[in-house]
Amino acid sequence: MRYVVLLVAIAAACGNDGQRRQPATDTPEPLRIGTTSQAVPALDTTADTSAFAGSTERVERKGSASEPAILNAVRTARHEAFERVVLEFRGEAMPDYFVEYAREQPTSCGSGEAIVVAGAAHLVVRTSPAQAHAPIGGDERSTIPGRTIAPTQPVIKALAVSCDFEGVLAWVVGVDARRGFRVTTLSAPPRLVIDLSAR
Repeated sequence: MRYVVLLVAIAAACGNDGQRRQPATDTPEPLRIGTTSQAVPALDTTADTSAFAGSTERVERKGSASEPAILNAVRTARHEAFERVVLEFRGEAMPDYFVEYAREQPTSCGSGEAIVVAGAAHLVVRTSPAQAHAPIGGDERSTIPGRTIAPTQPVIKALAVSCDFEGVLAWVVGVDARRGFRVTTLSAPPRLVIDLSAR
């Protein structure tokens, strides 16, 4: 009789298939990239503390815009190894662009007059087709708060629009010295990113 009771106890401790059940666990499933609905920080504001091999040579690339890309925002940021300028456009297309140090005093494309921008060196960022104005309430109005920016940063001293005419949009970035830079692009929304070495 003692053996019968023991066999019944063993059977109760096992599953229907005779295998001992594993205890329940609270460990969540591993997070799979692309399946989370959590907000991801914008890449143009994520600090990258690594140094980079910048260059002072002209950078020129073709974009995908067939009509003028509308500038939606201009931002600057300071990181440990570099300072950043971001031009953000509406829509999905990136305009053509070139970035180079000015060889002489920057001028306005409309009047040809010299533009005074703080800094010992001037980086010209030219995009096309692009513009910083759009029809608003029946009038053509600027799509950004101002045409000049004065960041309080050691490297980037000032930014100013030098051209916004016939599909050409250009900015002059005043820099404390002729520093190496790199140019990258980001999507959704399209952004042109210029990093200037801070070391």
